[in-house]
Amino acid sequence: MKQVRIRPHFKNGQSDGLTLSGIRSDSIFGEMGFRNGDIIVGVDGKDIESVDDALSLYLQQCSAVINCEDLSTMAATLANGGVNPLTNQRAIQEDYVGDLLTVMYTCGMYDFAGEWSYRIGLPAKSGVSGGILAVVPGQMGIAVYSPRLDLHGNSIAGIKVLESISAELDLHIFSCR
Repeated sequence: MKQVRIRPHFKNGQSDGLTLSGIRSDSIFGEMGFRNGDIIVGVDGKDIESVDDALSLYLQQCSAVINCEDLSTMAATLANGGVNPLTNQRAIQEDYVGDLLTVMYTCGMYDFAGEWSYRIGLPAKSGVSGGILAVVPGQMGIAVYSPRLDLHGNSIAGIKVLESISAELDLHIFSCR
């Protein structure tokens, strides 16, 4: 397996990269990797070496050690059209930001994405650690963390907090108020 170093330029304006904690070897994570590999082979018809490389990178990214401040900076970078607001450096090509936000809006909250879109109405991405980042395009990024997860793998408290913030500040992207 290849080791990857990610250098995102977001932590306190520094370019320190992320610490990768390594691939977890527990059976649930391993099984998930095999299932994702089956999907890649089934959908794309890729050869096994490229699937292994793709899964290796994916699982390493799932193991990145970051905090809520990092998540909020990532969200703010997306809200700012791909430019990191702390460094003023472009982190993501502007052409890709809309596509990223669309994917986040439609499936970033796993099987809860439809309900999330209806209730909270913001592009978001959750992680199985309990972190959620949400984006208010052109305005701000929000990050929350609470490790207790629901059946979909999303932070229970994080959803409640973001639902409250969205309602209180009228942030739903389809709001007519």
